[in-house]
Amino acid sequence: MISFIREWDRWCNPLSLRKRRVGFFKIEDLLRVNNMAHYKLMGGCACGNFKYEFNGELAMAVYCHCRDCQRSSGSGSAAVFAAKRSDIAMAGNTSSYKFSGDSGQGVTRHFCPNCGSPLFSDVGVLPDLLFLRIASLDEPSQIKPNMHIYCDSSQTWDRPNDHLPKFGKMPT
Repeated sequence: MISFIREWDRWCNPLSLRKRRVGFFKIEDLLRVNNMAHYKLMGGCACGNFKYEFNGELAMAVYCHCRDCQRSSGSGSAAVFAAKRSDIAMAGNTSSYKFSGDSGQGVTRHFCPNCGSPLFSDVGVLPDLLFLRIASLDEPSQIKPNMHIYCDSSQTWDRPNDHLPKFGKMPT
């Protein structure tokens, strides 16, 4: 049992995550997997105050383990998808807060002012994209993340342990 625990700890160590992914995955290939399909999906908050419709192709779909996603989701990660801002129609009001991302540019998190549902993020370094919470979709099973990002800050009680590629930060 002790050797299993040591092996599990070694497997989940963020430094070994970085070593395992070198040379195996090209970010372009991972992003291209999601771009094969055209989606027409609707979503919104829990109380119905805010609604959106997405009609287009995904830029990416990921499990994000950054500290802000952990805090805003109340869990070890958040499942999000990125799409062109022009492919998303929104109705209703949101509240927001802004902080500096690891690029040094601003990230604005939007949530429902009534029920508090986390909805989407504006990321300053990627101004043409919106990052929406997969759980905010009316049918969240329609989008499946295909990688984990910010694994360097994943919690010991919520390490990614599936077959998906894992990145210490945002892949470039």
